[in-house]
Amino acid sequence: MVVEGTALPTRTVCMAAIVSLSVAVGAVAQSIRITEVMANPNIAQGGQRGGEFVELFNLSEDPVDLTGWKIADRDTADEIVAWREGDIAELPGLSFAVIFDPDMTDGYVVDDETVVWLRPRNSAIGNGLAVRDTLSLLDASGAVIDTYSPPAAARSGVSFERKDFIAEDSETNWRLTRDPLGTTLGRLSNPEDDPVEEPPTPRIVGLVVISELLYRPEPDAPEWVELRSMSDVDGMLVGWTLSDSLGRPVIIPTTLLPANGYAVLAGNGADFRHAHPSLPAGGTVIEMPLPSLNDGGDSLTLKTAGGTVVDEMSYGALRPDDGRSLERRDVDEDSDRMDNWLLSVDVSGSTPGEANSVIHATGSEPLIQASAESFVIDAGQVEFRYEAPLTARVTLLVLSDKGALVRTLLDDAPNGGRHAVVWDGHDDDGEAVDPGIHIAQLLAVTDGRPLAASAAVVVEDE
Repeated sequence: MVVEGTALPTRTVCMAAIVSLSVAVGAVAQSIRITEVMANPNIAQGGQRGGEFVELFNLSEDPVDLTGWKIADRDTADEIVAWREGDIAELPGLSFAVIFDPDMTDGYVVDDETVVWLRPRNSAIGNGLAVRDTLSLLDASGAVIDTYSPPAAARSGVSFERKDFIAEDSETNWRLTRDPLGTTLGRLSNPEDDPVEEPPTPRIVGLVVISELLYRPEPDAPEWVELRSMSDVDGMLVGWTLSDSLGRPVIIPTTLLPANGYAVLAGNGADFRHAHPSLPAGGTVIEMPLPSLNDGGDSLTLKTAGGTVVDEMSYGALRPDDGRSLERRDVDEDSDRMDNWLLSVDVSGSTPGEANSVIHATGSEPLIQASAESFVIDAGQVEFRYEAPLTARVTLLVLSDKGALVRTLLDDAPNGGRHAVVWDGHDDDGEAVDPGIHIAQLLAVTDGRPLAASAAVVVEDE
């Protein structure tokens, strides 16, 4: 017998316990449980929203017809249908089903062929899952069969899993998965208690992000790329590769990446440490031949030994000062968004092996706003309104969506306080820019305290 709230150590034991308790579940429909939710997938898992999913499990031995059932967040209730048109949405006894986002591509591997694939009839699960969304599972009559109450905001690339399938929903019955893949999709959740024996160091997959790069170093200093672990446990990078826009992969030497730690990939470790003597104690430097990081723009792709894309990013022809890096602003946002990358505002020009300066510099309230979401070139303009300390030296740049520098509106100017700067959609040479998204990047430094923020505007042709 399984006591409510205890760990379910193996699939066999768990299934036996569920079979023994299924008689007490009551009506068959009441046996369906929400058992895992991915509300904040990373780019390797499909990103927002393609990687979102809700896993279900049937506690009874009898199949349940899910026709007419709905999955609902705070805003929207969506009908659940079979993944393939024409199939019946039925969940066999003692089996898993997964409601995938309709845009899901190949971000997950489901080895168990008995797992039932489902999707919402509309374009997203609910209104798209927010990191703290609650969920309700409704049967065809509208009765609430089960709920999901996350105890905290979802972390990027890590699912919440139900600790006890039998127990009712409560915040204490959910936790972030401890699985190194970031999910236990289509299989039983991890045991509640760690095993007595020391487990081997896991191989990390999908829990690492590209967080900073220096592609325009000072003379005699090397280029480098910083990786950050988003896992709560140490893990090994074994056979991973890094490639640039030419697609030629370079193997990363086998490396232990500390939990929530950083690793810096550099062509010459000694030269890197000479250029960055303040690297935090215990900072990991991996000496390896890096792909050439082109000043005129490039891309980087991080893959596992099996070829799974873990993270990727690109940058344009932005020409920072020598020694100033490009930093990722928010690790929970997609890395391929140009407005998620800002020039470092650290006084040293970069922050290898530690938290990025633009994370500290930007708060929940923006320092810069665009007066309009879009404007038509040669027939309109936009004002970038910003606020900075009165004594700040301010730089205001306009970048294309690929990161190429388009226009310098302010260059280390004594323009602190509240100001509005007009941009008419032309570059530094007076030529009209190409239609599309453009990013205004604000850099302000005063008394050694850096601030950074960005705002987006769409330039339209007609």
